[in-house]
Amino acid sequence: MAEQAAGGQLREHRMVGPDAEAAYEAARIEFELRQAIRELRRRSGPVASRRPGRR
Repeated sequence: MAEQAAGGQLREHRMVGPDAEAAYEAARIEFELRQAIRELRRRSGPVASRRPGRR
């Protein structure tokens, strides 16, 4: 329980910083984009090579 309280306090402390909201938003957008990419790759099925020139 004490670890959860300490973790919550740490998060609160980090979110007070001047750039915290912008950094959080950027991380959220990156996460959502990566989820969308994974889903598109899953739907497209197996691909022999995703990078040109690699075998």
